[in-house]
Amino acid sequence: MFRLWNLFLKLFIRPKYELWITYSKQDWDSNKETHKFIVRKKIKITPKHIIFKDNDERIVEIKSQEPIDYMIRELYE
Repeated sequence: MFRLWNLFLKLFIRPKYELWITYSKQDWDSNKETHKFIVRKKIKITPKHIIFKDNDERIVEIKSQEPIDYMIRELYE
């Protein structure tokens, strides 16, 4: 019975992700800036274009001409 309940809950509960984006502000600058986002839904994730919904259901879009260094991992609650 417990397994059936867990399977039923998995249909409605979506996983959350943690997205870390690192980039340098300018080409000659060696300092890198890192941002952390909590992602509810991944829409598009490529090295130059990232679109997702954050924890507040807002759509966030990040574009760049050069590839962005990013790391994404699933959060377990």
